[in-house]
Amino acid sequence: MCEPTDYKEACENSLASAKNTTDPKELIKVAFESTITDIKNAIKNTDLIKEAAKDPRTKEALQTCEGLLDVSIDDLRRSFDKVGSFDINKIEDYTDDLKTWISASITYQETCLDAFSNTSGDTGEKMKKLLKTAGELTSNGLAMITSFGEMLTNLHIPGINRRLLTTDNDYSSFVEAGSPM
Repeated sequence: MCEPTDYKEACENSLASAKNTTDPKELIKVAFESTITDIKNAIKNTDLIKEAAKDPRTKEALQTCEGLLDVSIDDLRRSFDKVGSFDINKIEDYTDDLKTWISASITYQETCLDAFSNTSGDTGEKMKKLLKTAGELTSNGLAMITSFGEMLTNLHIPGINRRLLTTDNDYSSFVEAGSPM
């Protein structure tokens, strides 16, 4: 599972809690849980919150960051739930959705760090360190999902087909036959 990832050590550490399973779906779920836990720990860092309270601009950046990380967690949770209800016949739909949500999660984490760009002190650097592992794990999750989707698509399993927008009548399913294209 960690082969396609950029941060192999972080990947292996995140999967260490997997209980004797080789099921890729379960391993991906364990990786998502580990990432969510890491982000939650960054948000709850009380030392950082106390330090940020001293400077209004830093406090505002931290509040912005907390909101963005909550949305990041929501996207990861949605991805986690999607993996849980995984249907092999809908592989392309799933992987496209997952890649979108995980990419958005990465963007939220980076935007969180950007919120500290005009603040004083080293709170921004501390938050960057706190989110380092979460960023690596999120990136790894994207690599795992991309690799997993490509692997299943390339296996040419009967019943897994690409869906095309066209039908026999040359109209897409969402265009009425009498409507001009």
